Amino acid sequence: MENSASGVFILLLAYFIWKISKREPVAAFEVSGSIGFLFGFFMLINARNNLFPGFWGLVKNTVKVGFSFINNDLLLIIVIFLLAIELIFFQKTSIDKTAYGFFIAALGSVAAMILPGKYGGRSAFFTQVLLIITLLLLIIQIKQIIPRRYIIITGITLLLCFLQSFYAGSRDIVKGFLYAEARERYILSEKQNGNLAVKAKSPIQINNSHNGMYDGYDILNDSAENKQYITHNSAKATWYEIESLDGIQPSNNSNIIASVKKFLSHRKSEGLSINDLFTIIYEEW
Repeated sequence: MENSASGVFILLLAYFIWKISKREPVAAFEVSGSIGFLFGFFMLINARNNLFPGFWGLVKNTVKVGFSFINNDLLLIIVIFLLAIELIFFQKTSIDKTAYGFFIAALGSVAAMILPGKYGGRSAFFTQVLLIITLLLLIIQIKQIIPRRYIIITGITLLLCFLQSFYAGSRDIVKGFLYAEARERYILSEKQNGNLAVKAKSPIQINNSHNGMYDGYDILNDSAENKQYITHNSAKATWYEIESLDGIQPSNNSNIIASVKKFLSHRKSEGLSINDLFTIIYEEW
């Protein structure tokens, strides 16, 4: 993929800069291997139209991805730099090389997204993981110097800062499951009733990228001439052992909480089962 290949290119560049700065000899296999990689990388980014944005496009993508990175991870970066400054300038201690390695990997994971020009969701999460590992390595080094209560306060502060994100992710995971299960039961009931050309509601209305159903277009409602449509929908129809499966746009602005409340209010009086909950969710979707 262009993302991982871009990451390898950046790592190779950093590796040779490091070797030159250390005045270490460059082996023949390193040169020949890099030439082979560069040839393959060039072929990859020219394999389809508009994948390589050109020099000016790379500059614009760099600015765009950079701002997204700062917007996502500014707090973590500030804390990492403050701890690094404390260790280097005040405690006169060298930072563990492993921490440098993970921090460089975090920056590399951002730089790898410059070519496509999109940074967020899963790619932003991966960067956060690398930054958090860097932060924890610095904390391990500094914990003998700074009183334990300050470490606890820092941890609580970080937890509070990410609390909204945890809530949004958990909410959408539950929401996505309820919509997906409601549609699953609808498709199976249609099949059981003899309908082998099913039209099911799509997309699943999820807004938070922590959920695996982000954007929710897992059953497309495009033209049958669209290759992506054929790939997605025919594969799902085969899975359900039906002739065809098409997506239809929901008619309402559904409210999952309202559907659950409706189920709970009628559950005892009408003797509703859990299957009725998913029927209500699907009908009011």
